[in-house]
Amino acid sequence: MQLDGAVDLDAAAGRLMNLPRRSLGDAPGRVFLTLVAADAVLTLWAFTAPGVWFRPWLVAASGWLVLGALWAMRAGSAFRRNGGVSAWSRDAWRWLAVPLVAIAVTAMVEAGLPLRVALITAEPAMKRFADDPQAAEPSHVGVYPLSWVDRRAGGGAEFLLDGAGFFDEYGIVYSPTSLPRSNGSNSRYEHITGPWYVMIVGM
Repeated sequence: MQLDGAVDLDAAAGRLMNLPRRSLGDAPGRVFLTLVAADAVLTLWAFTAPGVWFRPWLVAASGWLVLGALWAMRAGSAFRRNGGVSAWSRDAWRWLAVPLVAIAVTAMVEAGLPLRVALITAEPAMKRFADDPQAAEPSHVGVYPLSWVDRRAGGGAEFLLDGAGFFDEYGIVYSPTSLPRSNGSNSRYEHITGPWYVMIVGM
């Protein structure tokens, strides 16, 4: 009985030791692809703010580094151990999902899509505050938490975001009547679309 138990334990240990080696060359599975999807969503969220939400961006960037390294190790192992390119063709969609998601996320970020979508959620509240002198100062507009807000002379308003950026602070300006210009302080402006601008306040 003891001998059989020892043999069973040795066999189980052998299977456990061989598991990482066997799975390293496998195509990305459900858990891995779920992590990639979650990191893609977190990346897009980080770029909903001008200057990015720094903490989500840091987590997302770290996730891409780890997941990218693991994907490259799996792909390289499959190429060496399972017959070259033919190893990838058997599960092509799972191998291609990771780089295609990364490319799609990069394209959306470069196009400013996360920021523009987030701005749509904030536009109504921003316009209400800018157009109504009696409106109370909001603490949130859309998905954006705010540090402070201020109406602009001649129309519009400025909204400084709470937590956006790293070295500089970032906000959004609604200026329907004129182009916002630096008033001699350390702030500068970049156009988003229509009457909307990014405000960058140097530290």
